Amino acid sequence: MSRSVTLVSTGSNSGKTVIGNGLCYRLKKSGVNVGFFKALSIDKHTILSLEKTVVGAHLLEYAQNCGSTEVSKFNNPCHYNPTEEILYLHGEALGKYELMAEDNLDLTDMPESDYEKIKQAIVESITILKSQYDFLVIEGGGCCTDNLVNEFSNFLPAIVSGGNVVPILNGQNGGVAPQLLGLMALAPAEIRDQLSGFVCNFFDPAIKGNQIILSKITELTGMKFMGHIGNIEYKRTVEMSEEEAYLLWQNLLQADMDKNLRMDLSL
Repeated sequence: MSRSVTLVSTGSNSGKTVIGNGLCYRLKKSGVNVGFFKALSIDKHTILSLEKTVVGAHLLEYAQNCGSTEVSKFNNPCHYNPTEEILYLHGEALGKYELMAEDNLDLTDMPESDYEKIKQAIVESITILKSQYDFLVIEGGGCCTDNLVNEFSNFLPAIVSGGNVVPILNGQNGGVAPQLLGLMALAPAEIRDQLSGFVCNFFDPAIKGNQIILSKITELTGMKFMGHIGNIEYKRTVEMSEEEAYLLWQNLLQADMDKNLRMDLSL
């Protein structure tokens, strides 16, 4: 049975892409047939997918860490070009939409028929990928609780895949406790049931005050702290060397987090 994990956050630049690529690399090196999925990519740089549709160029890094040289349209059904302000679905232009804060799109004027097309494409894509891979790493987009984009770029993929959901909390974005508690309050019930633990960025768990915060979070939510990624800001590059990826994994997934992930994700 194919397994999956969906990485979500309450803001951009939280570390989802770093962790997602690190997981793909580590799983591939461990002999796992791993694939990736990102419902919506926002990138002014584009490449053509295996099926000749437009996808974000930065997703080639994911493909390489999964052991491939190409990105499929099923890895990334929706692409938004911020220069053109155009949203594409499998290479078809759906229209011009405004990019708001935190890499969220304003889709309030999107026709219901187009929105249904997007949701159908995501369900189809995840179903196909889960039939091809033993493990699927899903990266959510932007803030997972702010607007209509969240359903198809965060919550819908998590629900369809049925796997665990791991919030990535950024200590620079208003505190890790409010982020997690807010996410749990605003997320659909299905998502709350899939939450398995949380990871922190820009948050040192060795500091005594932060240890108190982590204990309080666990007391209030029942969720465990799975690790931290040591103040990493993601810089989009197309290539990642083997040495960089290995060091990245060691840095962001320490021994205790690795143990938790293996338990939670049944690797």
